[in-house]
Amino acid sequence: MRVAAQVSTVPPAKPAAKPTSRPRLAFLRGRSWKFYAALAVAIPALLFVVLVGYAYVQVSGMIDARMHGEFQRTDPRIFGRPLTIRRGQRVTLVQMVDRLNDLGYAQRSPVEQPGQFAIGQNALAIVPRAGDRAGQTVRFVFSPPTPKGGGGTLQCAVLDIGGEPSAYAFYRVNAAFERGSGIGHTLVVEAIGISPEATHAVWRFLFGIDWMARVKAHLLPVDHPLLLSAAEPRRLNFHLREGIWVRLIDVEAALSARAYASDDAIVIEVADEFCSWNAGHWRVARGGVVKTDAPADLACEVASLGCVYLGGFSFAELARAMRVRELADGAIARADALFRTDRKPWCPEIF
Repeated sequence: MRVAAQVSTVPPAKPAAKPTSRPRLAFLRGRSWKFYAALAVAIPALLFVVLVGYAYVQVSGMIDARMHGEFQRTDPRIFGRPLTIRRGQRVTLVQMVDRLNDLGYAQRSPVEQPGQFAIGQNALAIVPRAGDRAGQTVRFVFSPPTPKGGGGTLQCAVLDIGGEPSAYAFYRVNAAFERGSGIGHTLVVEAIGISPEATHAVWRFLFGIDWMARVKAHLLPVDHPLLLSAAEPRRLNFHLREGIWVRLIDVEAALSARAYASDDAIVIEVADEFCSWNAGHWRVARGGVVKTDAPADLACEVASLGCVYLGGFSFAELARAMRVRELADGAIARADALFRTDRKPWCPEIF
């Protein structure tokens, strides 16, 4: 009897190898002590920066709210907190009405009983329920709203030197804040002094108003002393625009009404196509202005005569612009000496 057997020479399959797991903090192995020291310093520093930044944002928001007159709201029925308003406090009519509504005051017209209030034009009447004015009518007057960019209420400052008023300023304070810093400006409507010292002092006062980032002023004279008084004149951002235009309708009357700086006399040939009575030769001197047949020292049109009439320009400047012709040697220098003024013309109002 035979027994047949089949033997397989294929080796049995091995079980799949399990993947090796790497510890999560394996990247920390083999690090030097300097790495751990830097890590110990960086983590607290990062937390400190985050906390300081959060506190700065919160405190800045609180400061902005207080600067703009906002109230810190609390429930009066829980805390019983009294409402206190001081003279000059920055609070609007709308904010006051909201706060009175929170306190349970009723709007009536007219007010008669405690716990009532009435609204008028930029005004508010209240009859308090408690406090030293309980039962009495208390009136609040609010500053009227001003046009955009006009700033706050018109204020006035008077400077005394030696007990005498020497300078004054009309100005508006346009307060604005961003993250606790002042970004507003002072708008100078008018500032005048009777002497250089007084003018310097009143402008120093205007530049020294607290919380203002800028000082703005319009319609200043072109030769204002600020341009030379400032330590950094470029920061004045000075802009020059036309402000006064002069047209002589009656040359004789206009030149006769003007003062002159020398005893000299000069003859000007004036051309005027529109007002023909102005055309001709005019002798100009302190004693008066008359028409003459004498030869002219200068020749110009009436528009050029208007340029020098108030001292805004000189005959020499007009000659360089070819608007004045010199007919006699030295006539331009003599004319400038005769028409000389200490200050440039200035009109502080828009007319």
